[in-house]
Order: sequence, then structure tokens, then C-alpha cells
Amino acid sequence: MSNDVIVEKNTNFTVPAKCWSKVDWVQKKSVNQFLHEYGEIQKSRERESVEFSLENTALEIQNGKCSLRFLDGGTWSDNFYFTNFAWSKLGMFFPRYFTGFTKDCRFKFGEQAENIIEELYYKIANTSKMADRKLTFRLEHNVDGRNIIRTVVSENFAELDDDLLLNKLKEDKNIQDKFVLNCRISDVYSNIRIGNSVPLEYELKTPIGMVEFSNADNGGRSLKARSGMFTGKCWNSLCSTNSNELKRWYHTGDVNRITDNISNVYNFLFDNSNELIESYKKAQNIPIRISDHFKLFHGTGKNKKLITHGHLATKFNEDIACKSLIDQSVPNAVKPNGKHINSLVKSPLTWQDSRMITESQSLARCIDALTLHAQQYDMEARVDIEDYASYLLEKYIDKKEIVIVPTEKLVII
Repeated sequence: MSNDVIVEKNTNFTVPAKCWSKVDWVQKKSVNQFLHEYGEIQKSRERESVEFSLENTALEIQNGKCSLRFLDGGTWSDNFYFTNFAWSKLGMFFPRYFTGFTKDCRFKFGEQAENIIEELYYKIANTSKMADRKLTFRLEHNVDGRNIIRTVVSENFAELDDDLLLNKLKEDKNIQDKFVLNCRISDVYSNIRIGNSVPLEYELKTPIGMVEFSNADNGGRSLKARSGMFTGKCWNSLCSTNSNELKRWYHTGDVNRITDNISNVYNFLFDNSNELIESYKKAQNIPIRISDHFKLFHGTGKNKKLITHGHLATKFNEDIACKSLIDQSVPNAVKPNGKHINSLVKSPLTWQDSRMITESQSLARCIDALTLHAQQYDMEARVDIEDYASYLLEKYIDKKEIVIVPTEKLVII
């Protein structure tokens, strides 16, 4: 098993996230083999949850990195460093200006900002409204030589680590011989995709069924299982957002909430994955074209000329319709982070790869481009982009043809 570390963009102020386990379908690992190998990693992880009132915490910035210490029984603990995710979660419990001020202060004053930020934290944490506010800090010891804060949640948070899901998989002997198609387990998020078989490398146009199990240890998302499909090219996947093809176990107070037989859940959802595959095949025959009323120009001002035919029109219109559909079909508020979509629109390589799977400009081309592009990001962002692809598929699957008018920003010559 590969234990490579996947590092998020390092802000220097926080500790990069770590990926504890990464498995790809080319390794052809069975569920049983994966569970055995990750079990050895689990044994070395020392996680705990502690509850403290804010007045019994102290913020310290050491070598540019932000940490907390906890006052317990008159003794201060060692430093626990914030992950980027944990720092963002802390901001949810503090006044709105806190994280913004921190960022601006660091930018303007550099190292001198450290004392200012520490003092501001102390004053906020000891105000009458905040001092007795209790929060739960989910900690992990000795992660690459540091103690870290994985997340910060309210005192009512129901503890739910990946252990619960993995133990249920381990208990169910009927799922041991299935294959792990893709798996990522990080500090706070687990995503495991399982199938009855592994794809053949050359079958780029033939997705196979799979079931995705995912869990956010921070409680931000429920533990869930979903129907999905998987294609060997670049490990691109797609999971249904249809409620009939999704099983949730919500983060409530019942730590034994998974009472279902895992293999029964798997078999039910795996059968449903065929419906998703059929929708995808149908999408390959739903063309996307540019409206006849759209005009493409070359140049600006007096040199601006209408392009009606020839090499320029063919070259620069390629995939414009598909890119425009992705950009226009969902309101900005619903899209995953805008930079992801903008990066996709400008990525010749991703569109080239998507043509290997779906040659024609069709709804399926959009789905392929999104799911291929998603693999460039961390787990949670990847799932968001794949869900966006699933949304497009469900939204347009009953169309005979999709006619689009590209926006000017997508037509650059």
C-alpha cells in the first residue's frame, strides 16, 4: 500500500493535511488486503477528542505556525498545531472579523503580527460571552513529529472516525473479495470506492459499477454509501446524487449507527449503479452544439472580423459548447469553488483526455471532462466536482439536443 503524503497548499500558518492511505485500481487490491494493510497504519494513529472552555486555551505561534495549548488541572499541555481545516473551523466559533484580521495582520506585519494575533485571541477567549464556551478539539499525536488539531467542533458533536466504517467492512465476510478501485484516507476524510472487478486499461469507454463509501470525521458530512461508475482512464469516477441511490448514516449521538449489513447495502447500490451507467451511455448520444445565432469574431476595434467558416472557426469552436454548458448551467452559488471550473475551461490536456473517452461534443464529454479534472484536487474538492458532473447528467439526460450560446469570456482568439 502506498503511504504517500498528499499535501494541500501550505499557508505556513497551518500544518499541511496528510493522506494516510492511498490505493488505486491498478494495484488490484482486494478489500481484505486493503483492510489488513491499513489496519497496521491505524494501530500507529493516536487520536483523541478533548473538551475545553476557551478561557483554558492559549494560542501560540511558533516559527510562523499556529498552535494551541490546553490548561488541564493547572498544567499546560504541549503545543497542538492547527491544520488548515481546523483553523477554518475555529473561525466558525469566533467573531467574523477574527480570521480576516489574522490574514491581513500577517500580510502587513509579518513576524510582528504573531504577538498581535496571540493577544487578540486571548482577549476574545476571555470575554464574558466566550470564556465559558466549550468546544471539542479533535487531536492527533505525533503526525510527522507534531501534535495536530484535526478539527474543532461543538461540544455536542458525535465522534465518528473512519474506524467505524472500516470495522463494519472487516466484519462482513461477503465483501472481502471485492476490489478497492480508489481509496483516500486523510486526517479528516475517508473515501473508499469498491467494485466487483477492476477495469481493463484499454476499455476507456466502458465504465464499470462501483459503490462509494465516504465519511467526514469532522462531522461536516454524513457517513454515506452511493451508487457510482468507474472508468480506468485517470481513475475518473461518478457517483449518483439521486436519493434513491444513496444511503446515509447521519452524525448523531449513536456511535453504533451503522446497523445495516454492509454487503446488503453494497449489493443494493451496486445494482443501482447500472442505471447510472445507462444514463451515461445515453449522454454520449446527446449532442451539444453552438446556437446558429452565435457570432464568433477575431480581433478588436476596426480589425474585428466575423468568422463564418474555415480553420479559425473550426479550431476555436472546438469544445466551446461543452465548456459553456459547464460554465452556465449551474448558478455560481451551487458550483464547487470557481477556480476549479475556470481551471477546467482553460485546460487543453483535460479536454484532450476527455476526447479519448467520448469523441463527439456531447453531454458525456462534459461529464468526462469534469470527472477527469476532479482528480487533480484533494478528496473533498474532488467529490464536489464529481457531484457537479452528476448534477449535469441528471439535469440534461432527457434532452434530445443541447444548444448553447457561449459567453464572451470563453471565446478568446
